[in-house]
Amino acid sequence: MTQWHKIKFIDFCILKRGYDLPAQNRKAGDIPIYSSSGIVGYHNQKKCSPLGVITGRYGTIGSVFLAKKDFWPLNTTLYVEDFKGNNKLFTYYFLKVLPWEKFNDKSAVPGINRNHVHDEIISIPPLAEQKAIAAVLGSLDNKIDLLHRQNATLERMAETLFRQWFIEEAQEEWEEKPLSSLVDIKSGFPFKSADFTDSGSFYLVTIKSVQDGFLTLDKADKLKKLPNNIKNHCILKRGDIVLSLTGNIGRCCIIDRDNLLLNQRVAILIPKNKEHWGLVYTLFRMKSTKSLLEEMGKGTAQPNLSPIEMSNLTFRIPDDISLTKISNAINPLIKKTLTNKYQIQTLEKLRDTLLPKLMSGEVRVRVDE
Repeated sequence: MTQWHKIKFIDFCILKRGYDLPAQNRKAGDIPIYSSSGIVGYHNQKKCSPLGVITGRYGTIGSVFLAKKDFWPLNTTLYVEDFKGNNKLFTYYFLKVLPWEKFNDKSAVPGINRNHVHDEIISIPPLAEQKAIAAVLGSLDNKIDLLHRQNATLERMAETLFRQWFIEEAQEEWEEKPLSSLVDIKSGFPFKSADFTDSGSFYLVTIKSVQDGFLTLDKADKLKKLPNNIKNHCILKRGDIVLSLTGNIGRCCIIDRDNLLLNQRVAILIPKNKEHWGLVYTLFRMKSTKSLLEEMGKGTAQPNLSPIEMSNLTFRIPDDISLTKISNAINPLIKKTLTNKYQIQTLEKLRDTLLPKLMSGEVRVRVDE
């Protein structure tokens, strides 16, 4: 097989600092604006063309982004100005495993001097093998992206059905009932920070974990063992529905993995009837519901939702037969999104396992000479 060769980073690609852009100019147009933490707005002008590779320069370092369309990199980023003839997609994956912390200038706010990166000695494969490696990793990311897009479509279909039956075709004879007749809303457990650890097997689901439609466990706190007095509903299971109660209130997602614990200021939504699981999730994912909860949470320095007050909200709710009919149409859509989430996790694990091995040459991709 072909040999890898050692070169200076600057001979592999050249990084350039991003551009200033006032915050008030980050809301118009369709050109994504990248900061050190990702897309933070849109502009009507571009600075760079796809495929673009961007990484954090100041504030957040180590995150690497691939722009598949025209983009504007902010001055908190570095972007690849010259790929030096190397494969762009390979460059993106290579930068993802670069030890960025090594280049941190150790100031109060993390920052990177691109000259220090340019002087680094790296080992890279020939262009043909770069393309083969990029094809392997790219195919995994393409499948992951496809599943994410499929889930977005499935949720839109569920919301369309919900809106049709509950809003457009609502019947006058439907009775006004409190939300508590449809779902139990229970708060999480007040874990002690003194019990947190870096190596525990249980992850805490906090308000920052619950995003709109998906769960993230980045930098999540961990526990080695369960508290003696923890309630059963705080030991989460796959398929459980959770809702943020403080800060960015009203965000809702489904639990899609094991060994997770419900922290305080996050609620679990338990349908009174298990058959209404998909319906309950779709109700809380509706923009109208989120807006209602956000309005309810106003009035304090930090927005906050009360499970008791939420339970007293009234809706026009159909009879059990109609509810079951609606649920039978929605449940398969939401269950499919959960199946897709499991597949995404499998693909992400495979990609993340392969990535450092392929970038170091520990695992090689055979290329026809």
